[in-house]
Amino acid sequence: MPIFGRWRSGQSDKDKQGKGAAQGQPVPAPEKAEAGAGESGTPPPKKALPVVAGVPGKPKAVPPMQITRGGKTPLPLPMANGGGAGPRALPMAHTPPPGARALPVMPAAAGNDVAAVKEPDSPFQQAVKRAIATIHDPEIGRPMVELGMIKDLTFAGQVIKIGVELTTPACPMREQIEQDVRETILAVPGVERVEVTLTARVRAASTAGRAGLAGVKNTIAIASGKGGVGKSTVTANLAIALARDGAKVGLLDADVYGPSMPLMLDLQGRQPKVRSVPPAIAGEKATQKLIPLEAHGIKVMSIGFLVEAEKPVIWRGPMASQLINQFLNDVEWDDLDYLLIDMPPGTGDIHLTLTQRLPLSGAIIVTTPQDVALADAVKGLQMFKEVQVPILGIIENMSYFICPGCGEKTAIFGEGGGAWASERYDVPLLGQIPLARAIREAGDSGQPIVVTDPESPQALAFRDAARAAAGRLSMETALTGGKRASGPLIQIKRKKAD
Repeated sequence: MPIFGRWRSGQSDKDKQGKGAAQGQPVPAPEKAEAGAGESGTPPPKKALPVVAGVPGKPKAVPPMQITRGGKTPLPLPMANGGGAGPRALPMAHTPPPGARALPVMPAAAGNDVAAVKEPDSPFQQAVKRAIATIHDPEIGRPMVELGMIKDLTFAGQVIKIGVELTTPACPMREQIEQDVRETILAVPGVERVEVTLTARVRAASTAGRAGLAGVKNTIAIASGKGGVGKSTVTANLAIALARDGAKVGLLDADVYGPSMPLMLDLQGRQPKVRSVPPAIAGEKATQKLIPLEAHGIKVMSIGFLVEAEKPVIWRGPMASQLINQFLNDVEWDDLDYLLIDMPPGTGDIHLTLTQRLPLSGAIIVTTPQDVALADAVKGLQMFKEVQVPILGIIENMSYFICPGCGEKTAIFGEGGGAWASERYDVPLLGQIPLARAIREAGDSGQPIVVTDPESPQALAFRDAARAAAGRLSMETALTGGKRASGPLIQIKRKKAD
């Protein structure tokens, strides 16, 4: 009989009785069933499928189909839910058959979906971790674990290996942080030795709602409010000092009317290269990018590279502001931790352009001790406060003179001016730079003193001031979470004519 389908036409009545095989009657051999086909041309009547009685709404399980094998006892098909021998269990990876030896379970390798089971910390490891949680950043004042400064912790028996990530490579508290970490862990009973590895990563400070320069984490304005106080000399030495500590530094000479960086960094007569950037949309013009020059480990851009050395720049304010915008938009700075901007004297158009165009990370005010310089420096400080730019601190240049013959210290331009302004306006005094012939000679030769004599008292004063400024900026970023309110735009409203 056919297992699936219906009776074929032309079968005899004798063959039609074969349907009783499913009800227990003898089933003729398959050869005889085929022999009677075609004896009658009358097709059999169509039969309805049998209705199996059962519970209304619930289908009844159908027994597995059986196949006869030459008159022998029919065998059930090996269905998973049928009768007979029933389903056969699949061999499991961690369930070996009886008598077999189980394979060892290998630990999870990197990239596997199955994670290795982590063993719980021992009481000794827990004690070490509790001790580390109590270590605070000496300048920021918050736990180092909370600031994300603990990057690695390894236990090699009783030896502890810990990695600490500083917030700047120019961290002024490097030695103190290493000492605090070592002493705190050594105080845990059972610790034999502590190995501290210090790394650094500069965090980016940003202003909500305002985009900064691509690839630049922090932009710092160096201003004075008055010319002649040595602002450009301070800026060049600060930039190189940060770079020598391991930071990626750029310097933008924004003093359009008196650019000094080509001379101070020995870059006179050189011009930046131009790189053509293909347009993002087909049919548009390619973008031209200026590649900054490099000197003493820093990237530099100045109007002095684009005009003749003795040719004056006679521009009105809007033209100078347009040049600054071009420097900000068309210079390819790449990846920088700090971009120091040497601002022109005063509080004019260029200052407004920069403060409105860029989310400045902070500002440093350079002054000399006498009252004449302080009066204008205070105006510059107040301008940055008006546009909500954090004041990183004050640097007092030409603070004192040390006689090379007798070693006597003399305050030629007075004393205490920087300290007074620091206390009056509640900003740090980052450093006091002495007045020395070596600083002037180094600047005129294009080799700043932090390059020619890095261990001299003058170079160390620049280095300490740079580290103090970097630490202050790191603290500002950590306390604000890298975000701060956007400063107001300064606008001049004109009265309507009657």
